This record gives sequence, structure tokens and C-alpha cells, in this order.
Amino acid sequence: MKKLILRTLVLFFSPLMLLSQNHSSQSCNRDTCVAFMYRDQATLKRIVLVKYSSNKILIPIGEKSYGYGTSEENVIIPARYDIGKPFCNGYAVVSINKKLGIIDSLGKLIVPLKYTSLSDVHEGFAFFSRKGDLVDGVVDMNGKEYSVDPLIGALPVKTNQSVITSEYSDKGSFIHDDIILLPYKFSEGLAVLNNKVINTDFKYVFTSTYKIEDCINGMLRVSWKSSTGNTLYGFLNKDGVLAVKPIYLSAENFVDGKSMVTSGNPINPVKKIIDKKGVILKIVE
Repeated sequence: MKKLILRTLVLFFSPLMLLSQNHSSQSCNRDTCVAFMYRDQATLKRIVLVKYSSNKILIPIGEKSYGYGTSEENVIIPARYDIGKPFCNGYAVVSINKKLGIIDSLGKLIVPLKYTSLSDVHEGFAFFSRKGDLVDGVVDMNGKEYSVDPLIGALPVKTNQSVITSEYSDKGSFIHDDIILLPYKFSEGLAVLNNKVINTDFKYVFTSTYKIEDCINGMLRVSWKSSTGNTLYGFLNKDGVLAVKPIYLSAENFVDGKSMVTSGNPINPVKKIIDKKGVILKIVE
């Protein structure tokens, strides 16, 4: 039996709070009711057939409990999945009988239910594993599979264990069996794997002597451990050239060409706004 991992999201609202006054009079007793996962980021959100457990926590009624809609009353995709992940970039990873696939916002299954692990869809691609031990490649939204350049090396699937997730619905706390998606993704045509970078031809393009944290909005955040024990951050550009020296105590990913960084004394750091060349645009008081 696989070890269960409890992954609890921080809840900012009391479990007794509901989405609206209209919902406050609705409850699940012994009968099935519908929970609306209104904290999902996409417009099309998960709708789950649920019941109360013995400890008054909402749980799915069983298999094929997950669908999608814009409200409880407006169900776009009926409940027919054992597990449904939130929509991301117009697509959602779903599961039936422990096999994963991908649907579009009309509910059409565009990537077959045949994988053990999948990532969210970014720039039209998702990373996949067939057996759950290693990442086998990339699949596009036509279901065509591609191999990753062997120079990248083997990519272990770090989590293939059963997971219990605690979330929040319009009717209160919600606990369910879940799946952890693969963390890999493309951003402006690049993806970071094994501290190496590939393009959307799935070919190796460059690596770095620094640790490559991620690639967001065309800039690759890197880090290294200084002699004082601090982890310092900077950025490579899309060509793998060091654009911002890793001298900052923290560095947020770029948005609209700007990043918030901190430097100086770790106890009382100075916040700065920089551009993609490392030029300081503003010191934040």
C-alpha cells in the first residue's frame, strides 16, 4: 500500500464561510450534493459530487465525481472523472481508473487516458510518463508524442505516491485523493530539465554553472551558494547569457520586463526594481 501524503493548503477563510448567502442555507447531509471549487484560477472550475464524511469534512462520493462548470447550476462538463485537476491555459489533466489524459474546455479528450504522470499544458505541450518512474517525453495537443534529447539524461518522476489534498469549496473544507503533476513546463519556447535547457524541438540548447531554478517570461532564474552560506540569485537570458549577476538575496520572476530583487543585509534587505539587463530602475522604500 502506497504511503499517503497529506498536502494541506493554507486556508485564509474559516471552514464555516460560504461563497454567498445563497449557499449558506445549502448543506450536504446523507445525500449527495455539489461542491463548487471557486478558488480555481480559470473561469471553468471544478464541480465535485460530494458527501460529508464522519468528521464533517466533504469528500467525493466515489469514482466519476469530477466535472467542470462556471457555477453549481451551470455544468459545462458533467461529472465523469475520478480526479480532475484545475484548468490551466485552456486544458485540464483528468484521471479515470488511475490513467491520466487531457481535456479541453469543451470536455473533449484530446490526449488519451493512458499516462501514469502528466504535467499541466504550457505552450501546447505536456510532459508525460507512461509507467511513473521516468519522464518519457512530451505530448502535444493532438496526442502526438516526442522524445527529449538524450543529452538531457534521465528525468525521474519524483512523486508517484497517493496523495490526499485539503482544499476549500463553497460548502467548506474538502478532502480528496489527488495526483501531483509533473513540474516541467515551457516558457517562451524553453524548458528547464536536469539543470539543462531544451527548446520546443526538444533539443538541448545550453546549461549553466549556476543552478537553473526556472524559466518564466523568457528569463531563467539561477542561484548559487556563497561563501557566507547565503543563496544568491540572478538571471540568464534566453540565449543562456548571464544578464543579471547572481548577487541578490532574492529575485522574483520578471513581469512586464521588471523584477523585484533584494540585496544588502539579510536582516534588513534593500528592495529594488531591475530590468532584464540588471539596471536598477527604482529603490523601494
